[in-house]
Amino acid sequence: MSHAARLSLRRLTVADLDVVVAVYGGVPSFFELLIGRREVPREYVRDEMLVGPPGHEKVFLGLDRGGEIVGAADVLPTYPAVGAAWIGVFLVSEAHQRRGVGRAGVALVEQYAASRGARQVSLGVELVNAAGRAFWIACGYHPTGELFDTDVLGTALRAEVLRKQLR
Repeated sequence: MSHAARLSLRRLTVADLDVVVAVYGGVPSFFELLIGRREVPREYVRDEMLVGPPGHEKVFLGLDRGGEIVGAADVLPTYPAVGAAWIGVFLVSEAHQRRGVGRAGVALVEQYAASRGARQVSLGVELVNAAGRAFWIACGYHPTGELFDTDVLGTALRAEVLRKQLR
C-alpha cells in the first residue's frame, strides 16, 4: 500500500495548533529557502491558521494518513469570488515527500474545493521555489502570468499565480 493510499482530510482548528506547528516544523528546507531559517515561530503558525482576507472564510485542513497529520493546507473556498478557491498554504512533511502524498493531498483539496462550489483553484508560488512550481505544474496547474508581492516573516518575496480548472 502506498503512503498516499490511506490519506484523508481533517479540518484543523486552533485547538490543533501543536499538530500544525509540527507540520510546519517538518518542512525546514522550505522555510530555509524562503526566509533563510529552518524554523518558524508558533505565533506565525497560529496567525496562518486564523488570518485571511476580510470577508472570506479560511479553512485549515490536515492531510491525515492513518491518524497522523503529515501535511496541511489552508483553503479559501470562495476566494477571490464564489466559484473560485485559493490554496494559501500547502505543506507535506519532508519525511512523506516523494511518496505520492502531495499529489493525493492536492486531489483531496481540489475535491473539497469543488464540494464548496469551486470551478477553479488558484495559488501562489514564490519565484524562489522552483521545485514547488514544478510540483504544481505536474499536478495540472498553469501559470497565469500574474505576479504579486508577499511577505513571510519580514522577508519580501515575489510569487506567481498558478491556476487549474476543475472538471
